Amino acid sequence: MPTQPLGWFKKPISKFEDMKGLKFRTVGISIDMFTAMGASVNALPGGEIIPAMDRGLLDAAEFNNASSDRQLGFPDVSKVCMLQSYHQNAEQFEILFNRTCPPLDDWLSVEGQTIRMGHQGPGFAFDNESPSHLALIQGVDIRVALVTNDEYLQFMRDGGYQRHSLWHAEGWDWVQTLKFRAPMYWQPDPNQPDGWGHYTLQGVMPLTSQAPVTHVSYYEAHAFCDWAGWRLPTEFEWEAAASRFDWGRRWEWTRSAYQPYPGFARSEGAVGEYNGKFMVNQQVLRGASWATSPGHARLTYRNFFHAPLRWQFTGIRPVRSRESA
Repeated sequence: MPTQPLGWFKKPISKFEDMKGLKFRTVGISIDMFTAMGASVNALPGGEIIPAMDRGLLDAAEFNNASSDRQLGFPDVSKVCMLQSYHQNAEQFEILFNRTCPPLDDWLSVEGQTIRMGHQGPGFAFDNESPSHLALIQGVDIRVALVTNDEYLQFMRDGGYQRHSLWHAEGWDWVQTLKFRAPMYWQPDPNQPDGWGHYTLQGVMPLTSQAPVTHVSYYEAHAFCDWAGWRLPTEFEWEAAASRFDWGRRWEWTRSAYQPYPGFARSEGAVGEYNGKFMVNQQVLRGASWATSPGHARLTYRNFFHAPLRWQFTGIRPVRSRESA
């Protein structure tokens, strides 16, 4: 959508001065801006906004967007939703027009070959995407669909987080020390035994079974693939096949360590500070997510994260060897 909505009010806001004296809920850098406009700002958490407006402790509030705000109950306590914005010139969110995914048994054949990797030709690219070079890959099959919530739930119910044989030693220490039993933002459903919800921008929602699993670490992505009899792709295999499947919903873990390409040279200036010095103890992720800037979504882009991190919109696209097909 073009802008973050201004929020929900008891009467329309037609000019700058209408904000003066309002008891207004917002967060982040917007607090300073609305305070300067004369509002009395309160950064209440999402779950407290509606009760506060209902009791008159707030005159107005902004939270997310018009559609999700309806689910939280904003129309029950305020009848005026102002879409014009002063504080944020753009907003991104994922729209699932069709909650189905490609057939889970569709795989693409990637033949053993020598491919040319990395950025070529005109246009911007970071220094870690260069230089273009040759890479040898073996024949594999890569799946068209990302791993779904339902598939990952099967892994969990089969004791995936309790079976040390599925995990890297470091990953097993991570699971045991931090007592993780599910992806980040999954929460047990108190009304359904062995059921789970997913904390989203709209609050806790039921899991969408065929949506791609997200907010998983490299440790978890590896363990899931080992349980399923697959593995993660190398970044070379991913780049060789990516033009043949839809990518861009999740940053996809690869088994490739974040290392410089042959002949890599750090760029001059500030951009050179961004990549080269991080080439240690990190894994490469390929693709993009629904929250990625268009300028950072390209086939050669190399994202990188430490193995335990889960806050990014990460996902899993497996490969299988020809022998296990």
